[in-house]
Amino acid sequence: MSAEIGTLRDRLCARAGGQWEIFSKQSETRERRSTGDREEFAERREEGWAARWNEDGDSYFAAASSPGFLEGEVDLASRIRRVVPALLPVLPPGPAPERFAEPAGDPVEAFTDLSQRLAAESHGHARLASLTVTTGTISEAVENGAGLAASRRRTFGFGSARAVGALGDRRVGASLLFPTGENGEIPIERLASGLSDRATLPLRGKAVPFPRGQLLLDPAVAAAFAGATIPLFLGDRHRNLVSRLYADRTARFGAEELSFIDDASPSFSFDGEGTPVRRTEVVRDGRLAGRLHDLASAERNGEAPTGNGHRATFRLPPGPGSQRFFIEYRHPSTPADLLSRISRGLYASALVAAPRVDLESDRYELEVEGWAVQAGAARSPVARAVLSGRLSEFWKSVAAGSADRQWFLIPNLVGAPTLFLPRATFGS
Repeated sequence: MSAEIGTLRDRLCARAGGQWEIFSKQSETRERRSTGDREEFAERREEGWAARWNEDGDSYFAAASSPGFLEGEVDLASRIRRVVPALLPVLPPGPAPERFAEPAGDPVEAFTDLSQRLAAESHGHARLASLTVTTGTISEAVENGAGLAASRRRTFGFGSARAVGALGDRRVGASLLFPTGENGEIPIERLASGLSDRATLPLRGKAVPFPRGQLLLDPAVAAAFAGATIPLFLGDRHRNLVSRLYADRTARFGAEELSFIDDASPSFSFDGEGTPVRRTEVVRDGRLAGRLHDLASAERNGEAPTGNGHRATFRLPPGPGSQRFFIEYRHPSTPADLLSRISRGLYASALVAAPRVDLESDRYELEVEGWAVQAGAARSPVARAVLSGRLSEFWKSVAAGSADRQWFLIPNLVGAPTLFLPRATFGS
């Protein structure tokens, strides 16, 4: 293998001088699934290699499953002029390889506990059908002709739980995707509560009994909506939209105490291009504060890279992306305090469908389920309510947030607390 890599380096140096990059990725994934009386196990491995280089004024990209095959793809890409956005070069040598403890979530041990808690939460109307935990290891390395040599090894863990709700002859299926904790912990209580709502509210719930009122967003709903907003801050992808909605950089994007932050440093030292990661506030105290850049978008905009070069797969060039995005509220309240503020309104506990966000037309639609709330107490289940309006107005309407931030896979980590809005309209 080392001989093949050396030959690949020589080939790229001959074509591009010092303007080349080699990226490699190896991953191992293990999946365990329990249905209570049966256990299944699967294991997968993947290896991939990619190269970017400058040649005759253009930039090229190629990918393959080994350094030897990549040599042929480099020649082919040059012949058919497979041009990609400009390769941006020069970085100092990277840090030492990163290593993290192996997640150890066990669905077999957790199945019984979660099943019992779900039955209690749902008053016997929902049962746990399956619990799956996936763990894995990813090793990545990037080097370039400017002397960069960085590698990292990281482990990950996530799971999915599926439940079935029943009321009379009616049946509803529900599922939740969740990250495991740092030591592989499975969030039993949060899963039981979420699965109970998703499996039973469609069976018991009705329409919201009033057309408007206060709104409380569960962290799961707030995180999904925040995740759908991320593309607004990626490089220059929506620069014209941002300029149109917020022509004045001092104009308010969100509530005065609301901040949107990207910070992958608890997990990584550098991104998929070898750039050091850092905390980047894209919205600070309600005002636009920055963008998330890879090397190419940073150069196009005359700004510094932020360590957000993201590789969704080795088969594609990197682009601006987020690995760990979250909401902060400067002076948080407790969830109980936020609930007590609702004289008449809706607690949106879960999404019925993925958020629909049109960044070009500045519109959003959230289809949620939850509970009608009066005088600070849940009164009746709500099977479906539709929240819609202008994205540029929604985040400015947030009046309070809690300190109960939770993390969700959407598909990368997004964290959000409970959020309170004093005015909302509930469609059907």
